[in-house]
Amino acid sequence: MQALDRLNEKLRNRARVYGYTAYLPDTYALAEYIPEGVDYILFDCEHGPHDAEYYAPYFRVCRERGIPTIVRVADAVYHLVARATDLGADGVLIPRVETMEQVRVAVEGLRLPPRGKKGYGGKFQFYPGESIEHYNDSRVLWIQIESPQGADLLPEILDRWGKEIAGVVIGPCDLSINCGTPLETWSDAESKVIERVYAVCRERGISAGTYTMNPEDLKKRLAQGATILWDTCDAVMMTRAIAEAAKYAASL
Repeated sequence: MQALDRLNEKLRNRARVYGYTAYLPDTYALAEYIPEGVDYILFDCEHGPHDAEYYAPYFRVCRERGIPTIVRVADAVYHLVARATDLGADGVLIPRVETMEQVRVAVEGLRLPPRGKKGYGGKFQFYPGESIEHYNDSRVLWIQIESPQGADLLPEILDRWGKEIAGVVIGPCDLSINCGTPLETWSDAESKVIERVYAVCRERGISAGTYTMNPEDLKKRLAQGATILWDTCDAVMMTRAIAEAAKYAASL
């Protein structure tokens, strides 16, 4: 549980955390080749190719390796949220948050009573010797803001559910579309929404950040105020590394 506790401590202190998306995970690679500096790995069950059941073995490898796992569920639905931690994930990311109801369902699906309504079960729900209290305190809930409507509601969400939410994450592509500037992720309209989200989170002591697409984008998002860095997927990073290697070989 040490790695998960460290991640939560960083989030509480609004310290920088870095993770990436496991789009093409391999149990051997996860066990052997995760470098220092990775605070979490995100498994995308909204837009990715697989569901949480497929990723269950990877959650367990990451747990053995000491890497917390976050699942982006497809929607704020009880069984999707609850099932993720039943299978061994350490937290969930809720996409497209625009209503209080979405957050209520997420909290109830993630937390055991009396804080939520999650059923007790799942062989891999708990770490060895873990208490229900520690489970409730440590499982990570992030919400994703992907529209101006979500940003407008954020103060009310955090005033009501802030003690349950460990982080607020921007979805820059969908946010750009919903701001009327499709895929212009650095438009003035989108940047104003992001700045507003970060300001609300700073005022309430909540970690906030964004998905990033490449190293330059990551650097600029840091300067913008992000503390949660959710980097692109392993497949993209592998492709870039191979392309760089090929370019270098061709230059010799």
